[in-house]
Amino acid sequence: MKEQFVNLYNTIRNNSNCNNIYYLANADNWGDALIRQGTLKFFQDFDINVTELKWSKPDWIWPVINGGLVLYGGGGAWCRNWNIAYKKE
Repeated sequence: MKEQFVNLYNTIRNNSNCNNIYYLANADNWGDALIRQGTLKFFQDFDINVTELKWSKPDWIWPVINGGLVLYGGGGAWCRNWNIAYKKE
């Protein structure tokens, strides 16, 4: 499992291009809260400096426009179980 975390760390670093890294947590339910806590622990363990964003549009849109890497946490809508944003084939 540790190797997968190292791979994730390397992917984040490689995609950030030395720009700022931002984290936008899904604020929906207890499951998303647990994902947020685990994500923050991952950032801490790998010494990744992130700025946590809020859901107000000006807060999360400017990092995207200015070239920062925005990491989104949570989101069951992205799988077939919730059938909200999942593209059926």
